[in-house]
Amino acid sequence: MRANLKSVPSDTARKAGVALLTRAILAILLAIPTSSRADAVADWNAIAVQAIVTGTRPVPTQPLDLATVHAAIYDAVQAIEKRHEPYYVDIAGASGSSVAATAKAARDVLVNRFPSQESALDSTYQQYLQSKGLSDSDPGVAVGATAAARIIAMRAADGSFPNPPPAPFTGGTEIGVWRPTPPANAPMLVPWLANVTPFVMTRPSQFRAPPPPALTSAEYARDFDEVKAIGAANSATRTAAQTDMVHFYAGNPIIIWNQTVRDLATAHVSHIAESARLFALANMAMADSLIVCWNDKIRYVLWRPITAIHNADHDGNPATTSDPNWNSLIANPPYPDYTSGTVVVVSAALRALERFFGTDSMAFSATTTNTGPTNEDTRNFGRFSDTAQEVVDARVYSGIHFRFADEAARIQGRQVVDWGFANFMRPLTDGFVVTRAQLANISTRGVVQTGDNVLIGGLIFNGATDGRVIVRAIGPSLAMSGKLEDPFLELFDRNGTSIASNNNWRDTQEAEIIATTIPPTDNRESAIVRTLAPGHYTAVVRGTNETTGVAVVEVYALD
Repeated sequence: MRANLKSVPSDTARKAGVALLTRAILAILLAIPTSSRADAVADWNAIAVQAIVTGTRPVPTQPLDLATVHAAIYDAVQAIEKRHEPYYVDIAGASGSSVAATAKAARDVLVNRFPSQESALDSTYQQYLQSKGLSDSDPGVAVGATAAARIIAMRAADGSFPNPPPAPFTGGTEIGVWRPTPPANAPMLVPWLANVTPFVMTRPSQFRAPPPPALTSAEYARDFDEVKAIGAANSATRTAAQTDMVHFYAGNPIIIWNQTVRDLATAHVSHIAESARLFALANMAMADSLIVCWNDKIRYVLWRPITAIHNADHDGNPATTSDPNWNSLIANPPYPDYTSGTVVVVSAALRALERFFGTDSMAFSATTTNTGPTNEDTRNFGRFSDTAQEVVDARVYSGIHFRFADEAARIQGRQVVDWGFANFMRPLTDGFVVTRAQLANISTRGVVQTGDNVLIGGLIFNGATDGRVIVRAIGPSLAMSGKLEDPFLELFDRNGTSIASNNNWRDTQEAEIIATTIPPTDNRESAIVRTLAPGHYTAVVRGTNETTGVAVVEVYALD
């Protein structure tokens, strides 16, 4: 249970607050033209975002609430629509309205997480059902309640919002180590986020970034000089357009990119089951990307550029020069530099959209919450990847991140999304049959024994054109006992002819594998990048030197 730390208001004040929140939530929904509403999932995403804002959650924790809401919505909708495998809750014999199931699942999770808003949320819920011609007697309501109760129970001991909170974390005063930064000089915000149970990852450190460059390296000096010049409050090299970009991305990324997901769902998604999947995968990826990011912040505890520039005379690098009066364009948030929280969560949101729609090229727009400093409150985009690069640049221009911290975060966000799409909420099919037009990621787990008792993953690749994939054999990085410590991967065509093999992934195709952004996390694991013609293929995993254990074989689409 999560304690409500606010004082209990008077009855008059409580009723006034309920009425105000209800009006605010309904205003959001009424502002959306009826003809452009995607479905109930998008509506309740907007309601959830408003509840989270009202609940004054710290921004890095907001995806935890949204991911929990959308996990319950997804399982409730899937139970009725039966288009995708369940995330966690399998409800036999589910029936009724998917709209009612969505509303009830979202309402119950939000009330659990924001008990002080129960009256307002109840009012919104009842009015929403009435506006859809539904009532509490619809069977879908019971489905939503079941999904919500199971998801709430699953997340009850996930390590979030601990009470009492942990001791403040302030880093250290050693060279290269983060410490509270001016003007607030506050301890690290929500350090417990580093160890929260993920939604799709196997563990908080699953996609750990490599260590940041050494303070004495040329790479560090290069990125030091860049942020010192272009990220300074009084920079002579930063353009007006770059400054405007900084202020745009200084807005709340959770609100900004959930609004963008709603806009794209409205324009392009016609079925509530697909909408439920999109919102769930996107918000779980945003939550997990911040968990792995915070795990890295706690592990590496790298100082911010402002501290680095003030103390450059002591960093051991003759190529860096100190400036004790230097200040960044925007205020530094209270946590270490490496990796970047904003970049990782935006990268995850954009990659989820790219994976869901199957294309990097799509016209869309986003509106910042940081209106006022910006000249351009709404920005228009044509490619998800271009937008991801823009936020990397913006956080350097802001003066609060080294470029290497942003680039590592971008890779992490993509890795989290690709893992989620490969392993969760997959379409219900009779097997791993995919088409060239919409190539899906697949994975299977099994026990590798000796001799012919191997792990086999089959792929039927339909279509008229070739496609590029990466096949991975994972063992050492699995968070479990009895795992296969040294997998060997071999890929066969339909005639049983071996067309590629690999033992340790860095031995062959290292550069190609790294370029996919999803290399295995352990050097003993195996990977093959290959362009395949349409046809049948088999991936076989053995243990090197007849070793045994549990392994996972995965196929990721790269086109």
